[in-house]
Amino acid sequence: MAEFEEIIIELSYNCNLSCSMCGFGKKVNPFSKSKFLPFDNYKKILHQIGDKTKTIRLNGRGESTIHPDFIDILNYTKEQYPNVNINLFSNFSFNNKQLLEALINNRVQLFISMDSSEAEELSAIRKGARFQFIEKNIKHLKNLSNRPFIIFTIQEANIHRIYDIAKFAFGYKCQILYNTIRRDEGIETFVKMVNEQNQIISEQFQRVTELYSNSKLQCLYPDQLAGVQLKVTKPTQTHGTMQSCTALNKELCIFYDGTITPCNMFNPYVYGNIFKQSLNDIWNSRERLDFLTSHKNHYYCQNCANLGM
Repeated sequence: MAEFEEIIIELSYNCNLSCSMCGFGKKVNPFSKSKFLPFDNYKKILHQIGDKTKTIRLNGRGESTIHPDFIDILNYTKEQYPNVNINLFSNFSFNNKQLLEALINNRVQLFISMDSSEAEELSAIRKGARFQFIEKNIKHLKNLSNRPFIIFTIQEANIHRIYDIAKFAFGYKCQILYNTIRRDEGIETFVKMVNEQNQIISEQFQRVTELYSNSKLQCLYPDQLAGVQLKVTKPTQTHGTMQSCTALNKELCIFYDGTITPCNMFNPYVYGNIFKQSLNDIWNSRERLDFLTSHKNHYYCQNCANLGM
């Protein structure tokens, strides 16, 4: 089996927020202890993948940092596989210095989801988010050598903040990555807005490019939003505009219950279950091989916003 670039592990299907663009938040997905990946099961997964992947990405449909064993999971991972990289995608809305120090000490690459540089606007989009905690935590990372990313999910409510969030990120020496919403229904209003404001959106991205131009910090934004091509000069190609998705040969996503799906975008297509099959059997399964040939026709993959990094 080829070495993976990244394997995504969902520690939690519980979340501390209810985001307007998310179908997994605590409002629609009530909290349950059973929706955490048990630490012992995490260990079983880790020992199957630890020497087969460059990066373990702690990310899922919930918030990883609210897992009751989160710090122990970080420490155990680095103790067992010191050379593996750990990436964490988090809303960063916590007030816990011990947790923050564990992230720093384990050299975790941080991706902080933040959809506005304005406190009131952020709390309207990410209901339950505490802007003051997020900003305080970011300030605490000032000496971190592997600089964090701010992840900005473009949607109707913040499309005017594309440059503002870059100013915020740059001010704290953070890298920036722009994502966008996906919806199975009701995407039409967003598409209409992108079409109408394409020039304004593109001008904002041009200003962002200029802001980061003399910096070693990364600035990544897409070539399209919901299938609408942007008039930008230095985009990162999204998987949605590729003839074939490159992620499918480099990564897997493991849900808290062991279900394995194709990628970090949480496509619901199922390859198998790591608690019932070996990783090698799943990788070579008919389910996965069929998906490799048909994924471009799969509804979830249409106009995929994942950046082809």
